[in-house]
Amino acid sequence: MLLFTFLLSSQTGCGLSPNVIIHDPYGFADNRNYNTEFDATWAAVIRAMEWYPIITIEKDSGILVTDWVYGQSPNIIRRSMFGSRSDEYGIGVLLAKLEADKLVVIDILDDGPAAKAGIMKGDLVVSVNDEPVSAIPDFVKRMRAATEVVICVSRGVSKDQQTFRIKPTRFTIDELYVPVEAMYRINIRASRLSQSQTEIKVINHEKADFGQYVNGIWISNFERVDTATIREKEILDRIEAELQQTKRQ
Repeated sequence: MLLFTFLLSSQTGCGLSPNVIIHDPYGFADNRNYNTEFDATWAAVIRAMEWYPIITIEKDSGILVTDWVYGQSPNIIRRSMFGSRSDEYGIGVLLAKLEADKLVVIDILDDGPAAKAGIMKGDLVVSVNDEPVSAIPDFVKRMRAATEVVICVSRGVSKDQQTFRIKPTRFTIDELYVPVEAMYRINIRASRLSQSQTEIKVINHEKADFGQYVNGIWISNFERVDTATIREKEILDRIEAELQQTKRQ
């Protein structure tokens, strides 16, 4: 299956189904135990979630709940309306907007420039040519305007940054895919397991837009997603990174 990120223009059609494809779950648990006492872990949770629109914080009960946030599903895609074959110019990655300021690589073209350079599924895009990028159209624009790009990504719990120098190329792909729009609300539960150990559970109430085009107009239909996504893992990783940062101070 070939996936590509440079297919995000407005689309038209007449009663066409989105033909949704759900990736296999990422295979990680939505809870994690930390070898830190409750107060320190809770403080890390607050720091990790500071940009979210939080509507409930109850430290005594260990509950944090956000309002609904709009973005894109990191594990659900649909076939593009543009057809089955296309000549494209780029590096061969499919991106989704994981959070307000984060683009995540949700799939990668086999043997494409990005795959050959070492970029991996799950990498978070930090910058392109030393400039921060947080919107997919900006990323696409920079790819199309360059013969070579320097892409910095962060990877893993420690968020170690790695830089790759990649030359976009022109190639033909047979199947075009784009991310599915989503809305989600995060519910975090913190539990004292012992005096020095705390469990954090991340519950992601996610809905993906399984709508369709009718006479050139997209009719949304948000339905619950029952599979785990990379969103839960990213939050747990961020909480762990906050705890590690505190220990180093």
